[in-house]
Amino acid sequence: MVKEEGVGMSPGAFRMMLAAMVAFSHTAGPQIGKPAVLLFFILSGYWIAKMWQERYVRTKAPYLTFVVSRAWRLLPIYWFCYIVTLVIAWLTERCTAEEWALISESGWITRTVLLLGTAIQYRLLTSAWSLDYEFQFYLLAPLLLTLMPGWRGALAWAGWLGCLLLGAMYSFSIHPWPALVLHFMGFFGAGMMMQVTGWRPGPMLAKISLGLFAAGLLAVCVYFVLDRAGMTFGCPWMLGLHDGRDGVLALLGAPAALASCLQPSNAWDRALGAASYPLYLVQKFVDVFFEQWLRGASMLTKTASLPLQWLTMLVVTAVLYRFFDRPVDRWRQVWVTSRQSGGGLMQSNV
Repeated sequence: MVKEEGVGMSPGAFRMMLAAMVAFSHTAGPQIGKPAVLLFFILSGYWIAKMWQERYVRTKAPYLTFVVSRAWRLLPIYWFCYIVTLVIAWLTERCTAEEWALISESGWITRTVLLLGTAIQYRLLTSAWSLDYEFQFYLLAPLLLTLMPGWRGALAWAGWLGCLLLGAMYSFSIHPWPALVLHFMGFFGAGMMMQVTGWRPGPMLAKISLGLFAAGLLAVCVYFVLDRAGMTFGCPWMLGLHDGRDGVLALLGAPAALASCLQPSNAWDRALGAASYPLYLVQKFVDVFFEQWLRGASMLTKTASLPLQWLTMLVVTAVLYRFFDRPVDRWRQVWVTSRQSGGGLMQSNV
């Protein structure tokens, strides 16, 4: 692929920024985490389509290899972080007797271990909801991609319109499939369509997109601060989760997200992108720890502790990535390479 230098953030840096947005949302309060997750879905659609077409179709039993590889990428560190979260919850007596009863049910355990069906149950590791949809997408994507190569003309327009329709359904809170990946398929599909149709956002569009996305996030944060100061002006949809606001913000940021996929990426940037996944998981149990540690403290004390909390997240993420996630992922990549019928290993951390 020809890289287009100077038209956007590098892919690893962009993904790390999105993970940091989720962490900031969960700790500081402004609800900018959901748009970041929606952009993660768009990026996932692009990278999965690219990897399937350039790597997995050349492996033995492509579908099986793909699903095992993706499960291998998601599950080990997810299991580790969930166990840590459970231990912290037990030590701090965070859960009620009713919640422990739910966690002890065989169905809850099965769904949690398999990472399927977690979006409809009580979760300690709250970020698991998006991983559930991500894994559902992995199961579905190869089947869709066998139908999509070479889409041009009317088929391409139909695909883009389908993504727009599904994205609009999400934004207007039309949820006929509340626990199925179809609920978010407009976002996954947009990334897939970029890859299979060859559409690329131009430099000017990417810059405008990044600027509008940043302005939208800033507006949400400013409104949050004004609300805490009692100076709000009648826009309750700017607070809390709101499908329409989050969908619009994701739409504004989509060209910038897709443009990041086209930028040069060195070893450091690939490591940064890979570490965004541990950060996405780590931020929750670090937040739980600080929440329990600062129980009963004043709001001023809690606010002043945020830099320490964010630094702790970064340190824990770096250690977990260096000594757990990266070695496990290297084994995965070696296994995938051993099943290839030709060609080398594509450099990607998705």
